[in-house]
Parts: sequence; C-alpha cells; structure tokens
Amino acid sequence: MRTKILIVGAGPTGLMLACQLSRFNVDFQIIDKKSGTTTRSKALGVQARSMEIYDQLGLIDKAFAQGKIADGAWFFAKGKIAGQLPLGRFGQGLSPFPYLFILEQSKNEALLEGYLNENGRTVLWDTSFESYIEDDSGVHVSITDKEGHKVIHADYIVGADGAHSPVRKLSKIPFLGGTYEDLFLVADAKIEWNLPYDKLCVMMERDSFGAFFPMPEEKRVRIISIVPDELEESNASFDKIAAYLNDRLSVPMSFSDVKWFATYKVHYKYVSQFNKGRIFLCGDAAHIHSPAGGQGMNTGLQDATNLAWKFAAVCKNGLDAQLLKTYDTERQPNAVQLIKTTDRGFQLIGGNKRWQRFVRTKLLPLVAGRVFSSDRIRRRIFKRISQIEIHYRRSILSKGKLGGFVAGDRLPYFELSETMHSLMLTASPGFHILCWKIHDISTLKTIIENKAMLGHAKVHDLSSFPLTSKSLDSLGVKNSLFCMVRPDQHIGYVAATIKVKDIESYLSNY
Repeated sequence: MRTKILIVGAGPTGLMLACQLSRFNVDFQIIDKKSGTTTRSKALGVQARSMEIYDQLGLIDKAFAQGKIADGAWFFAKGKIAGQLPLGRFGQGLSPFPYLFILEQSKNEALLEGYLNENGRTVLWDTSFESYIEDDSGVHVSITDKEGHKVIHADYIVGADGAHSPVRKLSKIPFLGGTYEDLFLVADAKIEWNLPYDKLCVMMERDSFGAFFPMPEEKRVRIISIVPDELEESNASFDKIAAYLNDRLSVPMSFSDVKWFATYKVHYKYVSQFNKGRIFLCGDAAHIHSPAGGQGMNTGLQDATNLAWKFAAVCKNGLDAQLLKTYDTERQPNAVQLIKTTDRGFQLIGGNKRWQRFVRTKLLPLVAGRVFSSDRIRRRIFKRISQIEIHYRRSILSKGKLGGFVAGDRLPYFELSETMHSLMLTASPGFHILCWKIHDISTLKTIIENKAMLGHAKVHDLSSFPLTSKSLDSLGVKNSLFCMVRPDQHIGYVAATIKVKDIESYLSNY
C-alpha cells in the first residue's frame, strides 16, 4: 500500500487532519488501533477558533444540533459568589462564535468521522502502528490489522496518537515538562443542587476546589477536583468522592447516573520539535496541558489545520518541502506558551501551597468582580481562551502590518454585509486575496498565474460589500488594503498597495 500521508491516530486531531487533507484532495490513510471513535465525553469545551474551523468544513449546524453554549461562569469562594463571567457573549465582535461551546469529545470525533465518510474516506480501525524505516524515498511503516502484518509506504508520517505516542517515542523526539504531584479526579454525572445548570461553576476552598462544566444532557455535568491524600491511598469509589465533595465544598449537591469516573495525574509537557525529517507530531503527541481553559483538544485541531494546507502545497502544488518546516517554527512556540499559561492558571485554582490558597480564597474574590466587569479585560480573556489570539508573526511566511491587519495573525473578524463576514468570505480551500481600493488588478492576476501556490487563489474586491468602509475604518484601515490570507485564515502578507517586488520577495519564502 502506498500513500502520501499516513496519519497514526484517529482522535480529534488525527480526524481533523484527515478532514482537512480530504478538503484539499490530498492522498492519505488514517489508522487507529481502536475499534472506533471514543464513547467517553473526555474533552468538553470547543473554543471559538475551533468553531470557526468547523464552519470552514461546513459542520457548524451539525455541531449546534448536538452541543450547547455555556451561558456563563460563576466563581465561588467559600460558598459565596466571587465573580461572574458572561461566557455567552463575552467575545462579541471578535468572532462569529463569541462564547464557549460545550460539545463532548465523543461527538466531536463522530462529527469529523462523518465528514470523512461523506467524502468517501474511511478510518482503518483495528490497525496498529508498529515501527517505521525512513530513507530517501519516504517512510516504510509496519502495521498490523485483522489480516496480519502489512507495510505502508508513505511520503510522511503524522503521529496524532496521543500522550504516549509510539510515533514520538520511535522518532526519539524529547518530550519536555513535568507532572503535578496531586491526584485529580474527573467524572461525568448528573447533579442536583440549587445552582444554574447552564453555567460553568468553579468553587474555591482553602484546601480544595471543584469545577463543574454544564453538558448538553439535562442536569449532567463534568466534574474536576482534587483527590485528598486519605482517599488517594484507598483507591476510592465515586461514593467516597461524592461525600468528600459535599464535605469540602460549601454548596450542597448530590449525584446520580455516573457514566464514568477516573483519577489521573496532570502533566504539562511538549516536544522539543514538532517534526523530524519525514515525521510530524500533532495534538497530545506533541503537547499535553492541564485542563485549565479547555485548551488541549482545541490546540490539536489547530495543529492539524496549520499542517494540512502545507502538505497540500507540497504534495499537490509541487512547492519545496522546506515549507513543511514552518509547521514546527509556527506551532511549537505556541504550544510552549499555552502550557505556561494553563500551568499558571491551574496552579492558582488547584495549587495547595500557602500563597496559592491565599490567592484562591482571599485575593481572587476581591478582584474578580472588578476584573470581570471590565469590557476590555473580558475581551482580553476571550482572545486568549478562544485561541483567536494565536499568531505566527515571527514566521518567514508573515510580512507586513496595516492597522488591525497583522501578518501572522488570524484574519480579523469583520462584517461585510448583513449576511457575510470576513471569515465566511475566506472559508473555501486555498489562498484568498482581499483588495480594497486597489486598482492594478491586472498586475495581481499576473502574479497569481505565475505562482503555483496561488494557482487557485480567490481575489475578493471588498468594495462591492456595503459595510466595508465602516468595518475597515474600525480596524484602522483608512485608504486601501491588499491582504493575502492563507488557507488556515491567518494573514500571510498585508500592505496598502500592490508592490510587485515586495510580493515576489515574500512569495519566494514558499
């Protein structure tokens, strides 16, 4: 069997990569040792940037039908409300999806596998990755399925095979970081209490904390808390955990219909490099986070989105394979930064040191109300948590700045008409070029025709939309705009006018 790309692992990240490659019509195979998608809820929060990617794939209506918007977050300290965050609207004007969306991992995986099946592609389930040999011709991969041992010859391997990634281990890419000392618990259960069921509730006590995430099913929540030392030693049942939560948290509650319950250690790790030769790593194989902020699954989805269009450029448009190295230089620094951010947040909420207890129960209640009432601070929080803030400004593929259009940033969200916005306009596969008051379009078309990577680029004259002037003025663009948008909706090149030499110089990076 021969293929361009072999994806090992069919969790959310591997499935997203497969969907994106299918969208670009790139040859691939995807394998997984499991028999099918997960049946557990696992990761819950789908951030705004992931929702935007689902919208690109045409999956947004199906996602809405299965999930729910988290209306808000309530923070409690010693049983009293310390602050409220209006999650249902706190990113208004920054994304078409200005909220946290609750859609459990099992449904995310089923959604993505459904997309593959509808496009004539399937996952090779019950198929294990064993080993690989890399040479100048590609990668020879040994696999085992129900029929026995086989060899797949691929141009590239992508390890999307989780935190214990065999692909990563065989490639000998270092996995840096550490593990928190405390043992944590996670459970999926129904709850009875006097608090709202459509809000994320975080309870902070002197020696414990509890986070309760709303789920689409009525009265069902995801519970995350710490396991006390006395229960850790006894391999506690959920009944003992429930008694502990009622004893330590100041809000009375009772539980029923426990779908699953587990204890685990929280790790914070990342690889030193996202690719080595013909081997690429995505998702948990490349980075694992604390659950703070719901970043893990969403980061993997963005890994896949970043890598897929570059595979398409190399495997379909014939660009130099050096382009694939930008996957590492763009995604690895973001993974490190995200881990630092989630690490700080998790230690403040769940840490058991004296200063952490003070921040959790004394300082946070004093400042939470003031912080969450500030529109500026709420917008800042949304940008960070939603992942629309992630950028590649230092990448060799990023050049230029004009007002709110910064090369490397995700294209700003702005309205063009009552039914069209910037992210809808740039949703189809390939490069998009946005022009406003640019008159030398013939020169632009010549450049496009001469560049393989821009062979299917779509040129959009924003002057034809009624709200353009108002929208661009709010983004600091006064006179004219030339903006090249990558297939992952990040800005590649931006300027006020068409400058042939500058554009040619920029495109040489491809």
